[in-house]
Amino acid sequence: RGWFQTSLITAVAITDCAPYRNVVTHGFVVDGEGRKMSKSLGNVISPFEIIQKYGADVLRLWVVSREFSQDLRISEEILSQVVEAYRKIRNTFRFLLSNLYDFKPDEEMVNYQDMDIIDKWIYSEFNLLAQELISAYESYDFHKVYRRLYLFMNETLSSIYLDILKDRLYTLHPQSSLRKSSQTMLYRLASNLAKFIAPILPFTAEDVWRSLKNKDGNDAQVESVHLATISSQEFEFVDQKVLNEFRKLLEIRELVMKALERQREKGIIGSSLQAEVTLNITLDKLYEFLDNYKSILNTFFIVSNVRVQKTSQLSQPEMLSEGEQLDIIVHKSEYEKCQRCWNYTQDVGKDDDFKDVCLRCAQVLRGIK
Repeated sequence: RGWFQTSLITAVAITDCAPYRNVVTHGFVVDGEGRKMSKSLGNVISPFEIIQKYGADVLRLWVVSREFSQDLRISEEILSQVVEAYRKIRNTFRFLLSNLYDFKPDEEMVNYQDMDIIDKWIYSEFNLLAQELISAYESYDFHKVYRRLYLFMNETLSSIYLDILKDRLYTLHPQSSLRKSSQTMLYRLASNLAKFIAPILPFTAEDVWRSLKNKDGNDAQVESVHLATISSQEFEFVDQKVLNEFRKLLEIRELVMKALERQREKGIIGSSLQAEVTLNITLDKLYEFLDNYKSILNTFFIVSNVRVQKTSQLSQPEMLSEGEQLDIIVHKSEYEKCQRCWNYTQDVGKDDDFKDVCLRCAQVLRGIK
């Protein structure tokens, strides 16, 4: 680790200036127990073996998954964790790309002002992330880049946003404005995540980029992700009001998920779409807040119906971080299941032509006949 000091002293003595602008140091590679690698100990792991078994991207991901300013531990157990993280990252990209198969970016991009509110939320969430990633890259904090990217892709996207989108992506009319709003956001996520992850996973990022580049109307895109640029100005806009309101919705959603799980453990429901949720509220402010979002609550909680009710007393109150309280009541829907969207609604079977689906799905099927 002392070469930079030797080169610094020599350069200053000869040229009166440092031979570099920045210095980034890293620790030694050691085994899983922190011991120096040695043939006599039999604990040597060759990088070529890792590349042959898992690929170069996994080896690079292992480096940034460690705090590399210290000694870097490696073992089969550690590598298996990195492989699992890599698999989740690839799966997120796979979902993004697979739901852009019929999207034409030159014709169908939706302006922010016309986006659905759920897409506006993730737009601002991603812009905040992008600002963090740019700052982390500039300070050579590659471990932070990995942590933030992984958390966003695995939790915010896969576990929440993409799960919420499945209904509109799979069941709405292909040309639905709501579906195109979400596809616009998926395209923006895929292309920018590929750029941000390219220094870490160059081969994976290039695969994603080529899939996007081959889309109709995308000929203007540069040939390789490694030739693309990132402009901080593109990520400056953040709608703080939308972010604040959705953070409260997410807090309520987490409580609803726990209530659904309790009913699932009791055998009352299976899928969350079997459930109907009633939110009983005493405070006018919280009631008005949820009432403003009542049109998206079914989608946001991934249940068949949500009722928001004002009440004078709560029976089993759940506490929010700001001190507000509400009752969350989950019961199994009494309606039939739509065989297309899997929602349980009272209008299943009411269409003369499509007896086993809800009226929404019947309208879609009639439109794409």
